[in-house]
Amino acid sequence: MILVLLLALVVVSNGLPDCTDKQKDSYGCNIWFNQGLCSDRRYTAFMENNCPVACGLCKAPPPTEPPPPQNVDVDITACLEAHNAKRRLHGVPDLTWDDGLAGDGKAWALILAKKDGRLKHSSGTYGENLYYSSSQNIKTCEQAVERWYNEIKDYDYDNPGYGSKTGHFTQVVWKSSTKLGVGKATADAGGGYKKTYIVAQYTPSGNVPGQFPDNVLPLLSSHDEMLGEHEKRQSKVKSLECGLSSSSRTQSKSVAKICTSERTTAQSDMFLVLLALVVVANGLPATPPPPPDNVDVDITACLDAHNAKRRLHGTPTVTVPDLTWDDGLADEAEKWALKLAKSGKFKGSSGDYGENLYLSMGSNSGTCEEAVQSWYDEIKDYDYKFSKETKHFTQVVWKSSTKVGVGKATAEADGYTKTYIVARYTPAGNERNKFAENVLPLKNKSCQDVLKREFAMMRKTVIVLLVFAVVLALQVHEAESRDCRDQGQYANHCPYWKRLGYCASGGKYHSWMMKNCKKTCSGCGDCRDQGKYANHCPYWKRLGYCASGGNSWMMKNCKKTCSGCAATNANTNQKNHGNSGNNGNHQNACLRIHNTLRRKHGVPDLSWDYELASKALQYARKLAYTNTFKHDKERGRGIGENLFASSNPKSTVEEATQAWYDEIKYYNFNNPGFSMKTGHFTQVVWKGTTRLGCGIATTSRRAVVVARYAPAGNVNSKAYFRANVPRPR
Repeated sequence: MILVLLLALVVVSNGLPDCTDKQKDSYGCNIWFNQGLCSDRRYTAFMENNCPVACGLCKAPPPTEPPPPQNVDVDITACLEAHNAKRRLHGVPDLTWDDGLAGDGKAWALILAKKDGRLKHSSGTYGENLYYSSSQNIKTCEQAVERWYNEIKDYDYDNPGYGSKTGHFTQVVWKSSTKLGVGKATADAGGGYKKTYIVAQYTPSGNVPGQFPDNVLPLLSSHDEMLGEHEKRQSKVKSLECGLSSSSRTQSKSVAKICTSERTTAQSDMFLVLLALVVVANGLPATPPPPPDNVDVDITACLDAHNAKRRLHGTPTVTVPDLTWDDGLADEAEKWALKLAKSGKFKGSSGDYGENLYLSMGSNSGTCEEAVQSWYDEIKDYDYKFSKETKHFTQVVWKSSTKVGVGKATAEADGYTKTYIVARYTPAGNERNKFAENVLPLKNKSCQDVLKREFAMMRKTVIVLLVFAVVLALQVHEAESRDCRDQGQYANHCPYWKRLGYCASGGKYHSWMMKNCKKTCSGCGDCRDQGKYANHCPYWKRLGYCASGGNSWMMKNCKKTCSGCAATNANTNQKNHGNSGNNGNHQNACLRIHNTLRRKHGVPDLSWDYELASKALQYARKLAYTNTFKHDKERGRGIGENLFASSNPKSTVEEATQAWYDEIKYYNFNNPGFSMKTGHFTQVVWKGTTRLGCGIATTSRRAVVVARYAPAGNVNSKAYFRANVPRPR
């Protein structure tokens, strides 16, 4: 109470400042007030001295000024070891440190510290975990990792997926993430307390929908024992701690938790009194940033950047002409860039021109050359038709476009420079049904020739290594074939992994599962490659002989390699969980009937793709067990899909494929094109498709067949249908 009275006396004795606004020009107080600078702690001192009336700051200055927020070094070794120690509990690879990620994390942690406790994610193609604490001591990265990992208690391995309560944990142990960078910042909280902000960024990003079973693996030891230790540690946490987790690829939005402190009532009261009397300046006095403004474009460099990319494309008889600069287009583009910079939005305009937009954020303004390179890099995803993912690339190289004009504007935000670049083209590109004549292929094939030579050398090396690996494997094969049990420290997880489809032949984990989860995966009995040619079985399998006309010989002599074992040792769990549907018999049947039907139309045979088959099987199970029937929107770009469902659990892949092909009776070869009534048929015989994978799942009431194709068929163009769906011979 005495302290409060003393502080009050200090306020009175200091008196009130001169309550007049000193800034009347275009950078005036009312403009800054409308921009929210009065409530921005970075500009408290400046606004109080220059705009006290506009901001309502006619009061005594703070008796003391706390230190500004600042970055704090992270113990890299300890932080990395804290992450990797948790990951090793799940049998996933260690992370490595990335200075670039650490620099970005450090910058974002400082921004959060300056925003006084408001946790918000940055934007990028990385995964990100955030941590906040208010206590008498600065928190460490190790404590943040422990907090994130404790969310394991809420993760449901039987229903794997993203959850707002488990997002930090799943990112920490995400198998596919390989790099880590962490930044830390602190700010004074008053009353002897320190705020700690920790930002961890990961690449590749975790928490990707549909990939949780493959990336969030169960503990290698007892769950109960480990969780017991987590609960003990969690009970010792006394400070104010909370966090958010996110991934750039997830669409879920996390909300900052409201954190509470375990301070005593007396401490809380004193803290509130001090906050009421002390204006905390978040950083040194600063001048407000200038308003958004246009920036000159280097016309020569910008034009050269465009034309250099256009000259890469063409044919022996057709070239892509250079663009010329158009001042009218440039002026209008400059106006739109300034409008975007002022509004903070990022959207295209409307007009009879083509338009590319680019936004960058960094310590320096971006250039037109950087923008052109970013647009052109979309070439990797181009498939000779319009796509939102490649529209910038196609506009840059569009043959019929002859003029370009580019505008640029910048805006300051949180210590960074935002650069908005707008490029406009006439005539406009991306005109429907004109891609073939305007987006010409690359002229230079030298890169492709180099890749071919390198691939040939790699292939020879792989064959040598493969032969060596086969010889080693044969030395232990006999002993393993007689040992019918689940073995090793992972044995108790075998049933769980089987439910995820890891036993499926040709799958990513099949060979490992057949070695360590032999009993669960029904891999017992006389399952081996035999005869003097046994060491050649893997090579023949890669040539497709397991599924070709020589199948009976291969199934007899290369039984293990051709996955001909599980069918004779079916586990009783199949009756409860559905037929795996992806063993050698279904593989052979699916491939055989597809190629038989395709030969009627004179199109090349398909080859088996184990990755497509594994994903098809997983999705077939999902449809069968959930009693749903719809296409998988997450199957990936360039992947075609046919679905079949029957109330007869004994239905086969042959029946499904024949049903799809029977749609031929509705197809009009005189007017080729896509139709809902014929889409399955056209995919089965699509000439451009080269790879196939099938999966079948059954329950007591139904059977579901999923077939996946690459590259996908049914490209919606009459020319494509005419070329890829020929009449039967």
